Amino acid sequence: MKRDVFEAFKRYKKNKTDKYKLGLIIILAYVLLATEEKTLIDLWWFELVDDLDRFDKYPWGKMSYDYTIRILKHDMGDKLRNSLKERESRCRYSLHGFSLAIMV
Repeated sequence: MKRDVFEAFKRYKKNKTDKYKLGLIIILAYVLLATEEKTLIDLWWFELVDDLDRFDKYPWGKMSYDYTIRILKHDMGDKLRNSLKERESRCRYSLHGFSLAIMV
């Protein structure tokens, strides 16, 4: 899990290169794909950080963007469905915060 990798990173003292690789995985999980604390880490990431050239060339920006859009569509879809169900009561929804910023 994501939190387990973070705890391992904090405790690990043997090899700076391995700690660096754990740090890269933490950046992916906490920054690029800001997932929930109980999210499982993709084991493929561990294979990828073993080849840092390949890791550097991977399109992380596109992956992060696609993930963000997928989450926003899911959240907005829920709001739209709820809004349509409550249309008789003239209920509306609004975007604010990050959702609004990403849409702009």
